[in-house]
Amino acid sequence: MLVLPAGPAAARLAFAAVTVFGRLAALAAGEWDWRRCGVIARRWETLDPVRSLCALHGIPVQVAKADVGYFWRLRETRRLRDWVDERPRRLVDAAALEGALESWRADSPDGELIRVLGEAIADFRLEWGAAEMPAEGFLDWLAEWGRELRRRQTGLLLLTAHRAKGLEFDHVIVLDGDWRGAGPGEDADAWRRLQYVAMTRARKTLALTRFAPGTGLPEGRPLELRDADAVWTLPEWRDNGAVLARVPGAPVRVPAEARRRFETLSLADVNLSFAGRKPPANPIHADVGRLAPGDALVVRRDRAPWELATVGGRTVGRLAEDYRPTGVLHSARVHAIVTWGRQDSEPQFRGGLRCERWEVVVPEFVFEPGP
Repeated sequence: MLVLPAGPAAARLAFAAVTVFGRLAALAAGEWDWRRCGVIARRWETLDPVRSLCALHGIPVQVAKADVGYFWRLRETRRLRDWVDERPRRLVDAAALEGALESWRADSPDGELIRVLGEAIADFRLEWGAAEMPAEGFLDWLAEWGRELRRRQTGLLLLTAHRAKGLEFDHVIVLDGDWRGAGPGEDADAWRRLQYVAMTRARKTLALTRFAPGTGLPEGRPLELRDADAVWTLPEWRDNGAVLARVPGAPVRVPAEARRRFETLSLADVNLSFAGRKPPANPIHADVGRLAPGDALVVRRDRAPWELATVGGRTVGRLAEDYRPTGVLHSARVHAIVTWGRQDSEPQFRGGLRCERWEVVVPEFVFEPGP
C-alpha cells in the first residue's frame, strides 16, 4: 500500500491520484486497462477534480452516479428498436445487427453510445452465434442487457465508499476528505467501516492520498478549504512494513482545469416538452436531428430558464424551470439525445403538444469555480 501526502486541497489529491495511475499505466507496458481501476472518496464532490483532470488528459472516466436509466430512450437505442420493428419476417441475427450498426457508425464515428450498442451486439453474438431470433425475443434480451448497463464499467470509475460495496478493482486509490463526517442515521463508527470498504476493494495495488497536516485553513469554506484537522482523516500507518509512505515533495502546480466541475444533467433538469410544443415542420426538429453526442452547445443564460442552442445560434432546447446552476459556466456539449412523446408526458401538458414523438437534447455542463 502506498500513502501519498498531497497538500491541503482536493485538487492536489486528484493530481496525485492521476499521477500515480499514469505511472502504473506506463509500467504496464501496453496492458493497462482503465476499466479495472477505481478512485474512491467519502463524498462525491471530492471526485470532481479527478473527473476534470481525466478530461484534460484524455483518460476514459465514468462516474458511478451517472444516470443511465433512460437507455431505452436514447436516440441510438430507439433507432435500433425501429430497425428491428421493420425487419422482414420479424427475425434478427448478429450479422444483420452488425451491418446496421456499421452504417450508423458513419453518422457518429466516435460516439460513446454507438460503442455501447456495439458491445451489446458483440455479447448477443457470443450468446446466440449466427442463429436467428424473433424480434420480440431480441428486444427482451436487449432490455435485460440494458439493465446490466449500470454495472458495466467503461473507464476509470469514480465512486463513493457507499457505492463501492461489493465491487473490486485491480488498482484503487482512496482520496482523503471528510471521512469522519456522519451521515443521517449513521453511528459513530460508520466512517471506520466505510474506510474498510474503500481499502478492501483493491486486488493488486492500493494507494491513499492524504491531506497534508497542519495547514490551518479556515472553516466554513468548500471542502478543499476546510480546516485540515477536520479532513485529514486517513491514517498514516507509521512503522508498518506493508506500507510505503512517501514524504511530502516540493509543491507542484496543479492545472487550473482541475477546479472545473462537470455536470451531466438528468431528464428532470430538462424541459422535455419544449420541442414537442412545436409542429413537426418547425426547424427545431431538424436542428436537433443534426446534433450528436459531443457536439458543442451555446447556452443562453440571459433567458430564464436557460435555453440551449447550436453554435450557429439555432434553438434546440430549454432547461427545466427549477434547474439551478452552481458555479460559472465554462462550456456545454451534447451528452445524449433522447426520444420523448405524447404518451410519456403528464396529462395536463398534452394539450399543448403538436407532435406525437420528438427528440430532446440532454446537455453536459462544465463549470468554473464560483467567486
